Amino acid sequence: MLNKLLLAFIVIFTSTFANAQFKSVQYDYEKNWFGENQNLPAETPWMLSGILPPDISMVAVEVYGSEDRSKDPLHTAVWTKSLEGDQVNFFVPVNYNLRSNSAYTIELKYFRNVTPVEKDNLKQDVYNAVRSYLELNIVASNNNVDLKKNPKSMVKDLDKLMDDGLILFRNNLNIEFPGFSQLVEDQLENMDDLKLKSSKFNILKKDDDESKNNLKIKYFNEQLENLQKVVKREIDQYLSYNLSVVQISRVVNNYKTEKTRTVIPINAGYGAVHNAGGFDEKIDYDSSPFVGISFPLANPNFAGKFWSNSSISAGVFFNNFQFDSGKEYTGPLVERPFYLAYGYKTAYFLRFNVGATLLEDVNGGGTLFVRPFVGVSIEINMWLGLER
Repeated sequence: MLNKLLLAFIVIFTSTFANAQFKSVQYDYEKNWFGENQNLPAETPWMLSGILPPDISMVAVEVYGSEDRSKDPLHTAVWTKSLEGDQVNFFVPVNYNLRSNSAYTIELKYFRNVTPVEKDNLKQDVYNAVRSYLELNIVASNNNVDLKKNPKSMVKDLDKLMDDGLILFRNNLNIEFPGFSQLVEDQLENMDDLKLKSSKFNILKKDDDESKNNLKIKYFNEQLENLQKVVKREIDQYLSYNLSVVQISRVVNNYKTEKTRTVIPINAGYGAVHNAGGFDEKIDYDSSPFVGISFPLANPNFAGKFWSNSSISAGVFFNNFQFDSGKEYTGPLVERPFYLAYGYKTAYFLRFNVGATLLEDVNGGGTLFVRPFVGVSIEINMWLGLER
């Protein structure tokens, strides 16, 4: 009877297996919702499409975990208009799996190309911010130059100034500003070690203090200007690409995702229970088919391969065991041995198991004991038609 039940399980589980499908979502600009106000797809990549407003060359989709958009988005997907043909729709592939039965804030940013005048103004604004920062944080005393922060911290501040200045702009090649180079940090290190002692200026053979001070100021300004040139060159290098600026921004707050199907991972296979022996001794073991329920250690849509394929399972063997002693061993409650195991799934269905079996000596007054086992099984996610 139990063997027939195992066969039925395998047939049902195999028929329920299905691959995840790529889902399409339409954005309604006027109503500011998705589709006909349907929930967003969960646990699968999705494609967002919509009508392209005039003069828009790029669309960015930013996914946030809440209404708070002050932090970086969880994911950003970008679509860029083709150079050929008149396009009336955009299609943004969002390769980010949303969690089931959750809420996300989605911001759509529509970009247009930046004009030459706007680019020049942007450069000047960034230059001014960087120059002011350097002048405020590099201070010259009588004989020394001091930095108010260490060079690494100052480079991070400069990167932040650059990012803030570009917050409404995107590079048309989707290349983010990589940050200022090691050369900028080295220049700051040199400034930090700079000495303005009078011995540096003896070659001019002027003894009056006013002349020495003027030379120190000139020398300091030259070093500061060299630093600013290096920074300016790296800003120019990045801003030489074509840029786009945000023309329209649309925000959909706390939009719900669908509730995915509830699945139960079932594994059915064959295992061997070790009783005694090994190495130089004869191994005492017995084997039987088994069936059980698995409890995954991670959701494969959000975790790495190892954790996604790992699970803990519990189940029952179909047959009692008889080892070399000739005694029959069963299990409590259902009169079949129980097992608890760790399993790792490979090759889609195949699962390797290692764990422990709870046995009961039929003729030994109900004594319970544990023995190790190994096994191979097929694991299938079965949908029971539970509420979505």
